Amino acid sequence: MKKLLMSVSLIAVLGSIVPADAGSTLAIGGGANLGNVTTLTGAGALGNAAAASAANGINTSVGSGVAVATPAGSLSAGIGTSIGQSIGQSGAVAGPGGAALSGAFSNNGGVGVGGGFTNVLP
Repeated sequence: MKKLLMSVSLIAVLGSIVPADAGSTLAIGGGANLGNVTTLTGAGALGNAAAASAANGINTSVGSGVAVATPAGSLSAGIGTSIGQSIGQSGAVAGPGGAALSGAFSNNGGVGVGGGFTNVLP
């Protein structure tokens, strides 16, 4: 009888040791970038002369976001990144008695989104 009680109690203890289920998790990470380059050049010459002008512009922008949700037993991660580059170049040349004007306009934009979802069933 004593062995039967020990066996029953051992089974009851082992049956109660079950890993806990974690809840669902959601993580969203996002990044955005905006860049702009504007150049304007002008050249003018009077009489027997020459004129020149030049402009260069470079813009690099990075946007990133990271989100992590982690309750016990599960992990969700979301990473979003966006990288952009704007380059604008303009130049103007004027000969004798002339005028010149030039310009450049460059934009960039981007959005990066990442998501992670973990669902744990009970």
